[in-house]
Amino acid sequence: MWLSGTLAAKIWAFFYLLSGCPPLTNIFDTQIALSYLTGQLQMGYQQALADQLDMHIDKEHSQSDWLQRPLTDEQEQYAIDDVRYLPALYLSIEHALKAQGLYDYVWADCQLYASDLYDTQHVEDEAMYLTMADYRYNSQQMAILKGVATWREELARATNQPRTFVIKNKQYERLSLKSQTACESWHIKQPCTVVCCDYMAKSC
Repeated sequence: MWLSGTLAAKIWAFFYLLSGCPPLTNIFDTQIALSYLTGQLQMGYQQALADQLDMHIDKEHSQSDWLQRPLTDEQEQYAIDDVRYLPALYLSIEHALKAQGLYDYVWADCQLYASDLYDTQHVEDEAMYLTMADYRYNSQQMAILKGVATWREELARATNQPRTFVIKNKQYERLSLKSQTACESWHIKQPCTVVCCDYMAKSC
């Protein structure tokens, strides 16, 4: 299975969440592979195709409204182009990696990444906050962190959306460092977090 970039990680996460399957062991992530070849950690699909296959694809519709139905002809073509060249891209990268003796290392890293994503989707609810904890947090900050984690998990499930759509991880970490009063002030800008503040009040 060939996948590319940040979107691939989200696809894996949804796959693991919905399928109940064990960790995938046939994953090749072109972004991981290209980091070995180029030293560039976040090379996008468009640049990868240009560099590896001398091919240009239009990314104009990446920020269009993908919730609308029906999709436009241009969106459908964009979605097709976003995956249709992956086999050719894989073959080009595979050849370059094997020429440099790097293929086995990349393959091992891809499987490790797939396994890590699986583990992330199978953390017990009560232990979720520990995946975000920092050894420098005091007891109050850990209580806040646990409250935020509980709230985020429940809201994500209730609204059927990824955890990071509720609160991104960076916000998650910043909230854990705020006092109860600061969090209550913060929810003025982020109204949905009033429930989160209630959780933290109970936790503290």
